[in-house]
Amino acid sequence: DARGQRLSDLATLSVASGLTGEPALAAGPGRLLVAYAVQQPADAPAAIELALAKFGELPGATRRFDANSSLPRERPAIAALPDGRWLLAWAEGDRERGRRVRAQVLSEELTPSGVPLELASSLHPIGAVALHAAGPRLVVLFSERAHRQTETLLARQITCR
Repeated sequence: DARGQRLSDLATLSVASGLTGEPALAAGPGRLLVAYAVQQPADAPAAIELALAKFGELPGATRRFDANSSLPRERPAIAALPDGRWLLAWAEGDRERGRRVRAQVLSEELTPSGVPLELASSLHPIGAVALHAAGPRLVVLFSERAHRQTETLLARQITCR
């Protein structure tokens, strides 16, 4: 409130063990979607977990995003689309096979729709990935670490139909 007093108790979202990196959060019409990378077991490639809930509720379960790839998937970013769908973006790859930023449209029920889009590819590590939606138009922002001390910020604009 205006005096800095807590208005409600905090709740705990139970997530899979092996959480790697920061979670991503997007708000759509009456719902929230949380995405985070997990590495479970420790020697497995990183994967993305999704948790969907109505406003005021916690997700009852998480769901593994399957991108039909054996490559590690990390640094998820999500955005709500105006028609109730979602866009999930992530960094994927490794040093041997190269790295890329990919995106996938998900239905209201989090089912993949169409094929994943390849937004960028690089021989350098991909840093943070962020999304911003303005109606059906989205901007995907990501960083690329070309050298130890140098990061380049890159952006791609896409339209979801």
